[in-house]
Amino acid sequence: MTPPIGSDVSVPTGDVASAFFSVPSLDLHSDHTCSRVFSLSDSRPFWEAEDTAPPRCGASSLGVSDARVCLRRLTNSRQRPAHLVLVGDSRARILLEWLSAELELQFEGRPVQDLFPDVANASRHVVGHPALCTEGFKLFDSTRTHWQKLACSLVAASPLLRVEFFWRAHADDAYLNVLNALADECGRGGACPDLVVLTAGYWYAKPFQDETRMPLQERVLRFRKDMLPFARHVQALAAFTKVVWKLDGPEMTESSGKNSLIGGVILSSNAVVFDVYRQALGAQPWTSSLADTLRFYHSVCLPLAAQRALHTQAVRHECLDENHVGASVRATAGNALLSFVCHRALERRPGHCCGAGVQSLV
Repeated sequence: MTPPIGSDVSVPTGDVASAFFSVPSLDLHSDHTCSRVFSLSDSRPFWEAEDTAPPRCGASSLGVSDARVCLRRLTNSRQRPAHLVLVGDSRARILLEWLSAELELQFEGRPVQDLFPDVANASRHVVGHPALCTEGFKLFDSTRTHWQKLACSLVAASPLLRVEFFWRAHADDAYLNVLNALADECGRGGACPDLVVLTAGYWYAKPFQDETRMPLQERVLRFRKDMLPFARHVQALAAFTKVVWKLDGPEMTESSGKNSLIGGVILSSNAVVFDVYRQALGAQPWTSSLADTLRFYHSVCLPLAAQRALHTQAVRHECLDENHVGASVRATAGNALLSFVCHRALERRPGHCCGAGVQSLV
């Protein structure tokens, strides 16, 4: 694991520090309470009317200014920045990109060309188009067409927040190695992440190159086989920190006038995740994000597509990527992450999912 940054952050001391900053204690009940922001059955999304919803906590947005206040408090109290880890494919990577843009994080690592010295204009072929990467992977390399596609692991950081993204599109040994390394770091008393977000499954549902001919049911069975060892590794990490699995949303092809063929595979893959997480104590499926994705897709994108008006609307860039949600849904997911990370250092209004308040000094 890359070491945390922020040791050079100037912090108040003595009475000044006591007056302005609360140090979060390890409060598992508080963690459990705030984790309701990830649960569809426990939280009320911002678009659901309060008077018609069942009794649930609210998960209203955490503004960037509030997030900065909370992250500054955490940094000053712990002498290190808050730490968030994302593991998976591009559906996890876009959360790092949102956090980086909103909180002005700086990317770390090596220039893309250094990681792919044999690829001409390598940065043009990397998904997400980052300038710096911490790991590099060749996804496709066609000598016949000279077409290449590359992927990267990323780190974006500031003195207040460090976000790591590990590119792991398949539930394989390399994925498990990341989980084990994180658990080892936490067990040694190192810079244990405040939150770990996992995702995988989309590359099984929508494989590439030679695997595109794999029957749909075989894709589910392969994912199930690869996920079998995950429960004990996830549980080992969840003993130290919060671990959530972000369920996959649909392949959003209808906006472009095409029917998706892999919806059943995605649905079955999410069922596999539930089975695995049922065996992993302390881990949690992230279900609320799926509702946010479907709500925006069905209430905004599909009606505009049906009217053939999508290309004329300002939201067209949020609806025409069949693999990734747009800025609005990313913001909702990013705010859930920040709400959880901030819940011990920022007072929230009564009724909010993270409304337990600032924890006592230790």
